[in-house]
Amino acid sequence: MLRISLLLTTSLLLTIAGNGQISKLTKEKYARGIRYEAPDSSFYVKFGLRMQNLVVVTAPENGPTETRALVRRFRFKFDGWILNPDLVYKVEVGQSNIDVGGGSNLLLDAVLKYHAGKNLWLWFGQTKLPGNRERVVSSQSLETVDRSALNSAYNVDRDMGFQIRHSMTIGKVLIREQASVSGGEGRNWSVGNSGGLCYTGRVEILPMGKFASKGDYFLADLKHEQKPKLAFGANYDLNDLASKSKGQRGSELDFQRTLHSYMADMIFKYKGFSVFSEIMRKEATDPFGAAEKALDPTITGTFVTGYGFNGQAGYVTKGGWGAVGRFTNVTPDAETFMNENNQYTLALSRYIVKHKFKIQTDGTYIDNLGAAPNVFMWRFHMEVGF
Repeated sequence: MLRISLLLTTSLLLTIAGNGQISKLTKEKYARGIRYEAPDSSFYVKFGLRMQNLVVVTAPENGPTETRALVRRFRFKFDGWILNPDLVYKVEVGQSNIDVGGGSNLLLDAVLKYHAGKNLWLWFGQTKLPGNRERVVSSQSLETVDRSALNSAYNVDRDMGFQIRHSMTIGKVLIREQASVSGGEGRNWSVGNSGGLCYTGRVEILPMGKFASKGDYFLADLKHEQKPKLAFGANYDLNDLASKSKGQRGSELDFQRTLHSYMADMIFKYKGFSVFSEIMRKEATDPFGAAEKALDPTITGTFVTGYGFNGQAGYVTKGGWGAVGRFTNVTPDAETFMNENNQYTLALSRYIVKHKFKIQTDGTYIDNLGAAPNVFMWRFHMEVGF
């Protein structure tokens, strides 16, 4: 089954790469989506959608092999402005089963952004917090089929609240500052706040100036930067008395903890080459809830704390072929009774219309360091959107 899947993937990639019709597409118009501006200029809207169809084959060393085929993501996106271009909105709605958590948790983003000054924006609503770069980068704009296991374990996610974002330039150096105050319980939390608030801050430094087309927030050097470009980012998040195992995500637990998250990342691009890395640390006092479980043995679960590293390096040709290698380590705290693992990933991409229309496949070897059987995972997906 695995050999057949790999053969079919290679055949499809080569077929699309050799299709002369694709080169005749007006790619820039395709990528712009559907746009409308009211005759009196009272509002502007851009509509887009995306779907991500996925096949996953997992083969544990002790068997058996398992195959899944699913719509990983299917989303409607609306953004534009109201009354004037300084009052911007963004709405994104998920439709696939995984997007909505198997239930009715449809709304991803619903945020208003006000341009309060030359380099100052004020946000209010539900959207991504100013967290680690891999999380803020859209899942549409990755070099691999999906984000790393490090991001899944320790990121900060979408939340409802206020954000302030500012930027300034000192010589050629661009500095961005971002801060937020949010509920801490994640998206679409509809009852009273169960603990304290969440406070997030992030600083970014771009010592060589801006990337082409905001390239520090999509992976792979699709623009083939003609001069070296580098960006550093660091952020801290304090989620006071969180009730979900991962802060804004995960299962709701019967006890609370204050979570501290420390993150740093960098991205470099030059003439098709790119390097990206992140380190993360999430911590809490007694994440397993030993004190509460001693009083009530029916309490289960743990807060996910620990540290890890993710690093990758890749190259994309001007013709739209890309390859990348990635190493990820996730080391949970001993108190959580979760297992450390290393993951080694190789990915191949065919960018037909940048990240808007692409085909990707990757293979990952998951080394569970003796705590469980090691696993080989192969994935193939097609991303289509506008």
